[in-house]
Amino acid sequence: MQLQKLQAEIKLYKKQLKAQRFYEQAYKWEILKNFQDNWDLDAPDLAAMYDASLESTHTRRWWNGENFQAKEMMIHFLKASPDFGRRMFADLFNEEKDIEGRISRFQFACDVLLEEHKVAYPLTIDNNHFHSDNHMISLYLGLQMPQHYTVIFYPDFARAMERIGMLKIPAAFDFSRFFKICRTLYTFLSKEEGLLEIHHSKLDLQKHYLAKNLWLAQDFYAFLARD
Repeated sequence: MQLQKLQAEIKLYKKQLKAQRFYEQAYKWEILKNFQDNWDLDAPDLAAMYDASLESTHTRRWWNGENFQAKEMMIHFLKASPDFGRRMFADLFNEEKDIEGRISRFQFACDVLLEEHKVAYPLTIDNNHFHSDNHMISLYLGLQMPQHYTVIFYPDFARAMERIGMLKIPAAFDFSRFFKICRTLYTFLSKEEGLLEIHHSKLDLQKHYLAKNLWLAQDFYAFLARD
């Protein structure tokens, strides 16, 4: 990435953030706080816990929508195989293991659960668990460990990297490089005088997650992807 372009865009981002009377993107930190408040792999009813953890008063498009029922399918899986579900999420969140391996195993586990679902319900039209791309798994990682990860919206990310002059943009499934770039973006954002304070002032302690997190980098790359 080109440093001058990046720094110029950070200043523009800070300017528009400061000018917003109502911070339209605050819902991201509401989603994050709700997950942090509800997630518990030891919960007796794993499916109900998962359902409560992925909730928002603003939008559900990150996990459910037209031809996209990722949350609905995961709830089916966790109701049918809660112990298996606990193990697959515990493995995904285990920072002692390689990130690429964790993601690959999680996707394979979803494949297994989908096949079991189709056997249990032979008349079902369900043929997709919606966890094969980078979005849902990055969302889980970003919600569980926001200081290290954030959610991938790849078209926005690729367009953002073009805007700041990156010549070699990570491929859609290059998770390690994506997260590394987001950490770099956060470092530059945090060094911009007054930016973190402005952002913090737009959030509410009662509604939003306020600890240090990479979701600011996601918000920034979404800003960069603007037309």
